[in-house]
Amino acid sequence: MKHQHPIPEIFQNTPILHRVPRSTDFASWHHYQYFVPYFKPGLTVLDVGCGAGTFSFIAAEKGCIVTGVDISQDAISSCRVSAANLGLDVEFIYDDFVDMKIGKKYDIIICSEVLEHTEDSLRVMEKLYELLVDGGILLFSVPLYSAPLYRYHIWRFRRCERDKSVGHLRRYMHWWIVANLRHEGFVVQEQKLIEGLLRSWIAESKYGQLFRKVFGKLCIKRIVNWLDSLLIPIFGASNIIIIAKKRKGE
Repeated sequence: MKHQHPIPEIFQNTPILHRVPRSTDFASWHHYQYFVPYFKPGLTVLDVGCGAGTFSFIAAEKGCIVTGVDISQDAISSCRVSAANLGLDVEFIYDDFVDMKIGKKYDIIICSEVLEHTEDSLRVMEKLYELLVDGGILLFSVPLYSAPLYRYHIWRFRRCERDKSVGHLRRYMHWWIVANLRHEGFVVQEQKLIEGLLRSWIAESKYGQLFRKVFGKLCIKRIVNWLDSLLIPIFGASNIIIIAKKRKGE
């Protein structure tokens, strides 16, 4: 096991789930809309950097055969307890994805908010490609340099303590991610810029958290998401979701 950087404290206190995440949950709102349509019964799914198991459990509930892997032993232990709570059969493995030996390929690989924690982004992309079956689907997301609150902190304080606290080694340019996925051999099928100024403020500030608790009804969430989408062209997006496909016959 090779851990080149200490695991941030935030990943050493992984929550145990008592229900499968839903489409209305604030944190996974956008990812749910784009990822879940690909979860079909019987498909094999590898969830890289599975964390609390959010998408592992959604995929398993949809009938997929799911494996989750993470370098945080706490995360894997919590996922196993969550799986028992939820009555879902998911294999969870404690290992470093880049170095681990995997003797099979998968129909779908999820790599969501993981690349920025790894030492070698290009090597991770290469391995993601290797582990997909021909025609397999990559469900992918990363944080962007265009994030409005990130840019504010860099301008105001010359650093972003939040990125450091959650273990980000870097952020990415939109064009760089797309270009390197294509260079690796992926066909990029969909791209969606997400998490504008409003949703970022709600997620990252104490006043935003209070707003979320007080006004967390479904109708308010929909209004927030709609307003946030209007702000992205003005202030920029914090993240990008990409759906990519491995070419057949390679």
